[in-house]
Amino acid sequence: MSTRSFIILQTTDGYEGVYCHSDGYPEWTGYLLQDCFRCSEAVAALIHGGALSCIACDGQPHHYATDNEGPVKASTLDHMLQVATTDYW
Repeated sequence: MSTRSFIILQTTDGYEGVYCHSDGYPEWTGYLLQDCFRCSEAVAALIHGGALSCIACDGQPHHYATDNEGPVKASTLDHMLQVATTDYW
């Protein structure tokens, strides 16, 4: 089983987010986001790459090769969380 997660960034227009399939617990993906993606531009680039299989220990994202949907967008955090839990879980 995988620990799925959804990485969300607040933008000027609302929120953008992306699904991450594996290792989504705070001690791994949370740590790597803080350590390797320190600014909002880096997180935005990560999110714009599309859905993730995981983020490797060196901080390299492993995006799904067939995914070209880009980020999920929502105007409110509640709507983003609803989309994440409905469409990805």
